[in-house]
Amino acid sequence: PLVYQTKASTHSRRIGVGFTGFGDMLSKLNIKYDTPEGVEFADKMFEHIKNTVYEASSDLATEKGNFPAYDKETHLSRPFLKTIDERVLGKIKNQGLRNACILTVPPVGSGSVLAGTTSGVEPMFAMSYFRRSKSLSKGEFKVYHPLVEEYMEKFGLEDEKDLPATFVTSHEIEPEMRVRMQAAIQKHIDSCISSTVNLPTDITLDEVEKIYFLAWKLGCKGITVYREGSREGILVTEDQAKAQQQTKDEIKLPTQTQDEGMKKTHHPNPISSLRPSLLPEIKPIKRPQFLQGFTEVIKTGYGNLYVTINTYDGRPFEVFVQIGKSGYSTMADAEATGRLVSLALRSGVSVKDVVEQLEGIGGSSPVFSEGKLVMSIPDAIATVLKKHFVHPAENEADVPRKAMDLNLERCPDCGDRALAFEQGCMTCRSCGFSKCD
Repeated sequence: PLVYQTKASTHSRRIGVGFTGFGDMLSKLNIKYDTPEGVEFADKMFEHIKNTVYEASSDLATEKGNFPAYDKETHLSRPFLKTIDERVLGKIKNQGLRNACILTVPPVGSGSVLAGTTSGVEPMFAMSYFRRSKSLSKGEFKVYHPLVEEYMEKFGLEDEKDLPATFVTSHEIEPEMRVRMQAAIQKHIDSCISSTVNLPTDITLDEVEKIYFLAWKLGCKGITVYREGSREGILVTEDQAKAQQQTKDEIKLPTQTQDEGMKKTHHPNPISSLRPSLLPEIKPIKRPQFLQGFTEVIKTGYGNLYVTINTYDGRPFEVFVQIGKSGYSTMADAEATGRLVSLALRSGVSVKDVVEQLEGIGGSSPVFSEGKLVMSIPDAIATVLKKHFVHPAENEADVPRKAMDLNLERCPDCGDRALAFEQGCMTCRSCGFSKCD
């Protein structure tokens, strides 16, 4: 660290004694997360932890001295210290404190994956997720949350639906109980808490307002909410995925048997047949000598992407893509994508169809930009095209949201469908990948 960072750090000696696995612990104790009993237990447990760590910091002060910024009267006048046990408070008055702040609940995405537990003070996000096979079959198989798997094996359960009610996921908990649980813990945390209140798609603005107001009223230092589906292509719950699939099934599409499919001759083998294609050849429109357009920059995991779009008669005609400060292969891929998009647009393909093909293509380095998760260079190009040339009504109604089973998206690092939005960060429950680490 820089000199002034070291000086500021040692001046107050702030630390953060954190926690993880709280949701699993409640399940093991047969206490349901979203109940008054669960909130009361959290209140008592974190009160005990608070007194324990503050006593330890006071004892450490006798050995190594108080933190340099310590002022007895100022520090003891803090409202938080008035919640400390009288015995511990007496020690602090006599011995002082080694640390200005001691407790926090940080994001523990990768750490909880390593430990095989729920993250921080969050409830269980999902009972299971899908992992991609590393064999040549490239298939997917279901993987259960460690505690769920342990319980099912011990009691011989075949289906996660047979689990007791104490196994509850974040999407099943009423928002009010999530806020009350966080507030009960916040009373005994001198810093902040990282926790996300998961909300259904149809949550109203008034209900969100009530959540924020309740959090303020109960003394939370901060609150984070995530409405299901608010960021396209990130998280879709199992119920929503089933509903979308049911809608697709209700649409009557022509079907064919395997034998009928084998008899089709619309796509003859070019080696065994010299018959010309039945599809007409499409010629792209010749480029006018002069076109007007604009250039927009969008952040990607490979650097800033500069997307230049020239228009003709009010619609995009050609797209030039340049990626700044990247390798030659990435630059070549970006240019090739731009050329093919231009060819499609000049051949009469609608902007909406181009966006549907490019949007959601995954890459190895997704980042948040333009208020959404930009997965790759093609996804970034789709974002710019959609922003300027696809009408909002088409955005919301006509373009189907990509659904994933069991609440989870595919991890850009390991490929498993185990990407969960917890504690304000996208974290893979399989390999521990996290953009926040």
